[in-house]
Amino acid sequence: MTTIRASQSSLWPLPILGLSRARCEDGTHAEPSNGRPHAGRAALHFRAEGTSIANPHKIIWIDPDDIVFKTCCDHDLQPNDVKPGDWDLDRVPVDDSAKYRSIRQRYVEGASWEETELFKDYAARLRAGEVIRGADSLLKLKRQYEAKVDPLFRDFCARGFLIERDKSGRPKNLPHVHIGRDGEILFGTKGNHRLSMAKLLLLKSFPCQVRARHSEWQTIRDTIASDGADSFLKCRQELRRHPDLIDLIYPNQ
Repeated sequence: MTTIRASQSSLWPLPILGLSRARCEDGTHAEPSNGRPHAGRAALHFRAEGTSIANPHKIIWIDPDDIVFKTCCDHDLQPNDVKPGDWDLDRVPVDDSAKYRSIRQRYVEGASWEETELFKDYAARLRAGEVIRGADSLLKLKRQYEAKVDPLFRDFCARGFLIERDKSGRPKNLPHVHIGRDGEILFGTKGNHRLSMAKLLLLKSFPCQVRARHSEWQTIRDTIASDGADSFLKCRQELRRHPDLIDLIYPNQ
């Protein structure tokens, strides 16, 4: 995957949005605004003592580069689902998606929204009579993207990913992921624009909530909860910093 770096000035037409390249390359922008320094650290932990069943509102911080695939069966998976089978193998590369390529076309190549692959797809769907994101014309969609997506990208450049919260302080509108049998993180359908931006801007951490887990992965969580992390991780050191195990391995953090 080609990434954006300060030396790649020919690939950075961001002044069309009034952005500063130096500002976007400042390493401080790669950290979440609440000061969490490591992508693998969970921001919140909700777990009943002695159980491996995670609260669906738990936040995990993930390095965007560790999210390689998105699932094709997101709508079949519900919060805290533990499912066997091959659903985790039904997936496509994130970098091959129209949204990722279009975010790149817009902010790296300097394309207008109408020139992006995503908007060409939108145009075809609109001609077929479909309403997209509440809009029935390409002009309305363009205005929506200019009013919401472009400012979001500017904010990502300046501050990274900020977590929205409701009046009670609970996080809202967070992207969700699923965990495959070997711990692979599979992206869902919510937050594809934001993930694409995070990847292009080389952000080091990206907050998500886990929706579903493969039953084989849940068995690993069960084993750690019942036998203790040290015993299990002697043979699986690579899992010690897995973001979906932090609540079990370091319950007091």
